[in-house]
Amino acid sequence: MRRRAAPERSPWSAVGATVLYPQAPPQPERDAESTS
Repeated sequence: MRRRAAPERSPWSAVGATVLYPQAPPQPERDAESTS
């Protein structure tokens, strides 16, 4: 549970944010595919 304490410190912050934090806004890359 310590990893979740500081996810931004890890290089996977971008991946974790999309997988562990779906509340965050969708990336522009995914948005473009979803819109198309």
